[in-house]
Amino acid sequence: MILFDNAHYNAHEIGVRAMKLLGGEQFPLPKHSIVRLYEITLRKDGAVAAAKFKKDTDIISCPRMK
Repeated sequence: MILFDNAHYNAHEIGVRAMKLLGGEQFPLPKHSIVRLYEITLRKDGAVAAAKFKKDTDIISCPRMK
């Protein structure tokens, strides 16, 4: 198998997983980022639900991020 993907930031990781899959090995699925989950909530349930999601998951207080 030859894999070329110069445009994606994790091409090596994708290649390793593809080889494991072909070899019958199991590997953990990637987790969704909190931003991706926020986007899904925003699109599916609207701004009010997304604001609640953000409030419920806002556990880090960083002055630069406010």
